[in-house]
Amino acid sequence: DGRVTSRPRTPNDRFVTMARTLPALLLCVLAALVRVASAEVYFEERFDAAWADRWLKSDWHVSDGTAGDFTRTAGKWHVSD
Repeated sequence: DGRVTSRPRTPNDRFVTMARTLPALLLCVLAALVRVASAEVYFEERFDAAWADRWLKSDWHVSDGTAGDFTRTAGKWHVSD
């Protein structure tokens, strides 16, 4: 006849397949987490007391009066305790 026959799949087959692939999946997830945790920071800005000394203020819209200023606010909506 030449046909290939296979046995019906059982719930146990699914468990065996999962048991084989789960360690590899966990290893990949662990490797990705280690890679993210050990990432190097190339650019970083700290807004401490001297942040304005490191930034350059633009003069682009000063002549027409639409230039803004760097100000520190509580935001549009704030809660006072």
